[in-house]
Formats: sequence, structure tokens, C-alpha cells
Amino acid sequence: MSAELIHQMYIAYYQRPADPAGLIYWQDQLNANGGGEAGWNAVAAAFANAAESTALYGTQTLGQKISAIYVAAFERAASADEIAYWEASGFNAAQIGFAIVNGAQNDDLRTVTKKVDYAEAFVSQIDPAGTGVGPFSFQYVDPSLGRNLLDVVTKDSDVSTSTVASQVSSTLPTLVTVNLTSGNDTVTPTANAAESINAALGGSSPTLSRADQIDGGSASDSLTVAMDGNFLLGFGAGGYMRDVEEVNLAATASSVTPKTFNFTGVSGVETVNVGAANAVINLNNISDTGITVNLSGQATGTFEIGYATGAISGSGSSMTIGVTDVGSEGNNVTVLANGITELNMASYGTKSYVNLGNSVNDIASLVVTGTGAVDISNVPDGISGFDASGLGGDLKLTLNVDEETALVGSTNTISGGGGHDALELNGSAIFAATGTSIEELVFDGASGEAIVRATGLASLTTITISGTQTQVPSISGLHSSGLTVNAIHDTASPS
Repeated sequence: MSAELIHQMYIAYYQRPADPAGLIYWQDQLNANGGGEAGWNAVAAAFANAAESTALYGTQTLGQKISAIYVAAFERAASADEIAYWEASGFNAAQIGFAIVNGAQNDDLRTVTKKVDYAEAFVSQIDPAGTGVGPFSFQYVDPSLGRNLLDVVTKDSDVSTSTVASQVSSTLPTLVTVNLTSGNDTVTPTANAAESINAALGGSSPTLSRADQIDGGSASDSLTVAMDGNFLLGFGAGGYMRDVEEVNLAATASSVTPKTFNFTGVSGVETVNVGAANAVINLNNISDTGITVNLSGQATGTFEIGYATGAISGSGSSMTIGVTDVGSEGNNVTVLANGITELNMASYGTKSYVNLGNSVNDIASLVVTGTGAVDISNVPDGISGFDASGLGGDLKLTLNVDEETALVGSTNTISGGGGHDALELNGSAIFAATGTSIEELVFDGASGEAIVRATGLASLTTITISGTQTQVPSISGLHSSGLTVNAIHDTASPS
């Protein structure tokens, strides 16, 4: 049953069939969030705040979004009465998509059922084993391909296995596997196909060479490198890599020595996935801007993302960093991204621990999304915007009120998300920012003596003060209802 409802989520928020990995992932996220109403609310919020959903619905009003969902899910326009009904239903902008699709009746229900049947057959054609783990015979990374196929499905459509199989084979690119050799290789595009290119560095049989010439062409191609060595100089001597959209880097053998991948001679990359469970892997000389970097499994230390000279303008650039099970309690992984001013962080897995406070970072605005819990131990002093309204997991954000003065000022808003969100405040200056969906204030140790004006913290339910200290925070403007204070102090009491 949960798979069918996840398919409904895809129809409501992405207007397309699920991809195999996404279907498995969201079922796991539903279970991780406890299932039931709480689980569905968390998953719906993550869907609604995802970049793909935002691109479809943008800044539409609730009424406009209802209209768009009706067209996408039911293949008809909503009536004025239907729009008014859903506007008054009490569902928020994140919940409304799933509520409409899941509550379909009569011909609308028949259309949604056909779309779900089509989506199930679509996923089965790509992933017959149902594991969500590729490689598959067909590549489905361009969401518009699935969206175009699903868009024409109505209550009267033929969604038989043979029909869907024919459409998948004629629409989605096939996957061609290319294994590089120890010599100088030339890879050219294959018509209506995506190249999955495998290479190795270090070890007994390195296969990625500076002189390799790799052209991915128009499909969404990938390069997967076993990073048991370094690619220190990048491509050269006539070598290059272009239009390979995804780069996957991970060491196969455990090593305490960080590895480096140099992106000199590389263009057209959109996503870099770094698996750092066995070794830290740093990136440098990236020339493509606006990319997504996903980091998983790094337990400690520093992760560096470096750009080529001149790649980023003087005013900075944006980047999305995904983190999955990075760091641990007391061991926040430091992320260095010099020149990035607008950072979007997506947290997945169980929980990640990240430190963004290095002086190299130029981050001015930070947006946090995803379904995993995240602990952000520091942010750069110049940051002036923080928005975690799209985060489904718990958040802990540590701020130094003496240093992050722009962020904690009375004109700013710090937005929490759908989980339990806490601010740990260090320093002795004034915190006067508005905090939406912030449930807890934490003061820990001798540095927790801030002056807090809490009139803008309407969601606050808990104050936790601990550690040995002679100075304590001063808090005023608290809302009086249902507040819990946890005080574990040796020498003083809060005022």
C-alpha cells in the first residue's frame, strides 16, 4: 500500500512516474518517520519543498496550486467550488497536493488509478527486480521524459504492460557501459543512449588517464571512479571530459590519506557524488557553476570544494550540497566552499553533523532541506539568511551571537522546519531574531550567556541550560504557555 501512495505523491508533486531508487527511498523515509499521519506529513513536506516541485509550482497561491494539481492529476480544470473547498480544507501548501490526489472520487479516481497503474508498470520496466539499485537497461534521469508520458494518461488510457514497455523503450535512452583501459581512451556519444563510464585511480590497474578524450553527448552520462589514488593534474596533453553530467567518486580501500580529484579539462558536470566512507576525497579546479555536490559517509575531518580561477564571479555563486550520514556527535565535518555565497544544503540519511564556520567560506544565505536530521555547528560570520522550512528532520543550529550579528539581529528571521528544531546560542551579545518553528533554545558551557529577546520565538517549548559556568543567559519576552526549562547547573541560575 505504501508504494501506491508514494506513486500518488509523485503524481501530485512531480507530475511524473517515480524512478526506481526514489520509490524505494521514499518508502524508507516514510517508515523512518514513523509512518501514519506524522510520516506522511514529513514526506509530503519534503516532496513539496524539493527543487523539482518548486520548479513546477513556483510561487503560486494556494488556489493556483490547486488548479495546477487538478490539471496534472485529473486531466481537467478545477471548478471554482472545488478550489474554494480545498482552500478552506485546512491543508497547508505542502499537504494539499497529496490530499487532493489521495481524496479523488469518481472519474478523477479512475484517472488517478490509471496514472498509478502506469507508474507501477513504468518502474517495473526499468527495474524488473524492484530493488531500486542499478545499473538498469534504461536511463531515467530526465524527469520531463516521464512527465510527458504520464501527462496524457486518462481514465480511458491503455496502461497494459506491453503498451508501457513500448513507450519506455522508445522514449528513455538505453544505458551503454564503457570501461576505460590503461591506455589513452576515446569515448564518443551513442545515439539515444547514455554512457556509464567506469574508471580507476591507484591500485594495480589504473585506467583514468590525463590524455583520455571523453565526450558524453546529449544524454545524461556518468563517470564512476574508484578513487584509490589521485587525479592531481586533471585532464591535459590533449585529453578532456565534456558533457558527462554525473561524476561518482569513492575509494574502494580504506585510507587515512585524503584523495584529490582535479577537474581541470572537465566541463558540463551537473552533479558530483562523493562517497567518503573509506577515504576523504577533495575536489578542486571545478569550472562548472551551480552544481550539486553530494557527500556521504565522511566521519571526520574536512571536505574541500575548490573552483578554478575565474569560475566564480566577484559576487559569488550558488551550490547545492547534499549530506548523508556525515560526521558524528562531537565530530562535525568541516565543509570548505570558497566563493559560494548561496548554499542549499539537503540532509538525508539518519543524521549529519556539519561545520560551515571556516573563515574561507563566504556563505551569506543558507537554505536547508531534506528529510534527515542535521547538526550545523557553526556558520560564517557574514551570513544574513537561514531558512530550514523545507527540512523534515530535526535541526540543531549553533550560533555565536558575538560574531553572527547580522543573522541574530531583530530584522532577520531564522526558519525551522517540520522536525524538532533547536538553536544553541553562544557568546554574550543580543539575540533578537524572529524564529519560526524553533522549539528549543540551548545554552551549554561557559560561552552560553547571551541576552535573548524571545518575543519572536512563538514556537518555543523548551529551554535547556547545562554545563559549569559563572555567567548565564538572560531571557526576556517568553511566551508563558507550556514551556519546559531543563537546567543542569553547578554555579548559577538563569535570570
